[in-house]
Amino acid sequence: MTSITDIFTETNLDLPNKQQGKVRDSYSLPKHQRLMVTTDRLSAFDQILGAVPYKGQVLNQLSAWWFAQTADIMANHFISMPDPNASIVRAAKPFTIEVIVRGYISGVTGTALWRRYELGERTIYGYQFPEGLRKNQKLPDPIITPTTKGGPTGHDERLTCAEVVSKGLLDQQSWDQVQGAALAIFKRGQELAGRAGLLLVDTKYEFGFDENGKIIIIDELHTPDSSRYWIEKTYAQRIEAGEEPENFDKEFIRLAYASQGYKGDGIAPPMPDSLWLAASERYIEIYERLTGEKFMPGEYPVEPRLIKNLECRGILRMPTDAHKDDKPKEECGVLGIYSSKNDAARLAYFGLYALQHRGQEAAGIAVSDGEKILKHKGLGLVSQVFNEDNLSHLPGFIAIGHTRYSTTGASSLRNAQPFLIDTQFGPLAMAHNGNLTNAAQLRDEILKRGVGLAMTSDSGVMMMMLAGAIGNSWEERLQQIMPQWQGAYSLTFVMPDRLIAVRDPWGFRPLSVGKLSDGGYAVASETGALQTLACHDIREINPGEIISITKQGLESIEGQAPKTKSALCVFEQIYFSRPDSVWDKMNVHQFRQRLGEVLAEETKIEADIVIPVPDSAIPAAIGYARTSGIPYNDGFIKNRYIGRTFIQPTDSLRKQGVALKFNALASNLEGKRVIVIDDSIVRGNTSGPLVKLLRQAGASEVHMCITSPPIKHPCFMGIDMGTYDELIAHKMTVEEIRQHIGCDTLHYLSLEGVERALDSKTNYCNACFTGNYPVPIYPQTQTIPEEKMRKE
Repeated sequence: MTSITDIFTETNLDLPNKQQGKVRDSYSLPKHQRLMVTTDRLSAFDQILGAVPYKGQVLNQLSAWWFAQTADIMANHFISMPDPNASIVRAAKPFTIEVIVRGYISGVTGTALWRRYELGERTIYGYQFPEGLRKNQKLPDPIITPTTKGGPTGHDERLTCAEVVSKGLLDQQSWDQVQGAALAIFKRGQELAGRAGLLLVDTKYEFGFDENGKIIIIDELHTPDSSRYWIEKTYAQRIEAGEEPENFDKEFIRLAYASQGYKGDGIAPPMPDSLWLAASERYIEIYERLTGEKFMPGEYPVEPRLIKNLECRGILRMPTDAHKDDKPKEECGVLGIYSSKNDAARLAYFGLYALQHRGQEAAGIAVSDGEKILKHKGLGLVSQVFNEDNLSHLPGFIAIGHTRYSTTGASSLRNAQPFLIDTQFGPLAMAHNGNLTNAAQLRDEILKRGVGLAMTSDSGVMMMMLAGAIGNSWEERLQQIMPQWQGAYSLTFVMPDRLIAVRDPWGFRPLSVGKLSDGGYAVASETGALQTLACHDIREINPGEIISITKQGLESIEGQAPKTKSALCVFEQIYFSRPDSVWDKMNVHQFRQRLGEVLAEETKIEADIVIPVPDSAIPAAIGYARTSGIPYNDGFIKNRYIGRTFIQPTDSLRKQGVALKFNALASNLEGKRVIVIDDSIVRGNTSGPLVKLLRQAGASEVHMCITSPPIKHPCFMGIDMGTYDELIAHKMTVEEIRQHIGCDTLHYLSLEGVERALDSKTNYCNACFTGNYPVPIYPQTQTIPEEKMRKE
């Protein structure tokens, strides 16, 4: 098997020596990055390298969660990596001290805080302690007790806060900043632990300087290896009974060894497997208590999974949103292939290429050869996930595929689709585009029936409901279940002998079917993908329709009667879909030109030039120029290949914001009154920098014209538009937005204008503009954290 060292050598990532000492799993990377590989090992004693299952994964995922909760207090070195067993961190120069923050007077060893107090000391670590404290009692205020780092063997000298400065370990200003951050992070930790029914007793923090000399927090944060937790529910009773509180951290293992007389040196006594299992259960429970998420272990052992992610090269994530598009984000694209030949995976690969714009975080394909279903999925672009080798291991004539979009924190291999499960009726794989608004209620109903759920997403709920449905065929089971699903779903399924495609009765998401030249069929989120596969006889799958394709051919079944009032997503037409796609019998490119024409009719602006924000606004700018009579030209050049970068820019580049993605054409702009056409403003974080770019290029006036109404409400049907707090039009008036982005005038297309451009008898969902949702939005849906609302 390829080793970590081999893969570093093969990819020219420059593998210098491993760090020695306690950190045995650190590799230097170029450009000030460091790869930390947390193996599933136990470090309660340095001598014990053992076998707590999933420990490494829990620590990394929990640290990432804690860093997100404390990001407003102190910057950190952690950059999320898809692999839960490894992370990329910014190289830092660690301080020579560790900062211990204690909230309780506890401990059993001779140097422990309680032991010294019990022996009569009242001035400890430079703090004056009052009389009458009891063991394991909460201190009036948390205290800081720094120690020096003693190399591989751990702690060395215990210090007072004053000694940190007097010994020249840190200057006073740096130490003041460290103390303030440590106490603030500890207070936040106590608050969040309390919500989870835990007490945060004490913790260890490590700080250092980044490459710019800024103080950041490094290493683990508030994991069971760096913090001590007690169970709040039993705390008071145990204290009154004179017992030790119930630990929820590595102390559990330490005490087990101490009971055998082991003190951390020599050969450790053997321990039963039940001990490691119990430790694993505690680590996982603390993760689930704190995060509110179900812990999902990775699919592969540590090393192969790490190699897989390195091959994808998607190993760094930007720690800032400054470069991100200020656009709504589609969840994904789905695809299905039923071929007369045994090469469905290769067709699916090219079909997914044509759906890449709908999701660039992950891709996957599941294939049936008539008996078994195999799948391959990974993080990254379609071209990064698939190659000749892995496609050759996916033989079969039926396939489904998926491209996925997600945001920071939600990108992991376990969330990539298609999903594959075994059922009483045989294997079942599914790819899903959309979001159920009643997923929380459906999940509760499943759990009350005693059915376990390995996935927390609505996709997992749908699969489990279908697997347990009643009926003589998959089509009948779908007919039984579909009325219970509220919300948006375009689905493709592969069973050993058939391909099934389903569209929700509101028709939120697009889904079309076409005939392949070999006599088979293809299903895709957009007709553009079907055209890429040279399909003919292309038609849209109707709302509520089930398409079932077997060796007998294609059969259309009504899964659920279409709703009287359909709810096609208007943003598919405005922004998401490829310009060459056709939906609701409209060519997307022509519709966007019509949006520009109607916007020109609604606005009367004197200007010299009309320019688009590439790429989706180009058709609208053409239509606006044609109707207004103002010349069309290019004002921005898009840096197309920067894409969804995983590499952190330098501070100077980051400050340029959208200049990473766009350059202004000064020769077309200098001295000109410019009308800028864009399709939407969501958070308002890129429009201002774009206006600034135009002014720097010499534009005398900048008029922003948007081909959609203000987005004032989130989407709960599967589009990432942000929360109410993030939507700029929810918080500001049009005039306030204009001032915020710095343009001379700001014009939105009216809702009536959008409807006039559509000129369709079909009803479209416009809830993001109006707040009038076509399906019930339950309180659980509205309060689910943003990451939970995206496909897992």
